[in-house]
Amino acid sequence: MRMAGGTLVASTQVTPFAQSMAGDLAALIRDAFAEHRAHPPLNLLSPPAPWTTAEELTRTLAGDSICPEASHVVLADGRPVAAAIALRRGEAAGWWRIATAADHRRRGLARRCIEAGESALRALGQEAIATEEVVDSRWEPAGTLFAALGYRLDDPERRNISMMVGDYVERPIVVPDGYELTTFTDDDLDGWTDCRNAVFGSDVGPEWFR
Repeated sequence: MRMAGGTLVASTQVTPFAQSMAGDLAALIRDAFAEHRAHPPLNLLSPPAPWTTAEELTRTLAGDSICPEASHVVLADGRPVAAAIALRRGEAAGWWRIATAADHRRRGLARRCIEAGESALRALGQEAIATEEVVDSRWEPAGTLFAALGYRLDDPERRNISMMVGDYVERPIVVPDGYELTTFTDDDLDGWTDCRNAVFGSDVGPEWFR
């Protein structure tokens, strides 16, 4: 038993993930993600991963990519009601999904799962764990939870640009001496890619732009 938000949480326990839970956890994760998936993404430059079906979730949970040491589940009377699941990334792990059943939220259950996973990874010598598609810009509670736990998160509003077209006023285009404004064509693609890579310190090819 534990006090959480002034309410006594009874008959709950944090337990390591087991593949036998795959079906129940897939349903839990799908239900938890359905709510935020109904909202448009805030960060349009990095859209979230495509929707994952319960069958796909079950296959992943039953597969070898799950990091069992980091993944933990809260059971209430034997039923999974919260979870923090990590994937194995070589020698490291990254958070893949967190979920809490609607009738068990605001009790700190997902936080307990994350903290249990962090403790297990520290014991294994891992110094850092990243958030993967578990956090997208539509799911503000997930971002808030990880931020409260000390994770550094990208601010989607810093990468999202909106233009208010209602007050747009057309202005003359002034091009500095020595420059020419032309319409982009396929012949410009290689040069544009080189310029883009130089500006952003990246190494993408023309096919990335296409």
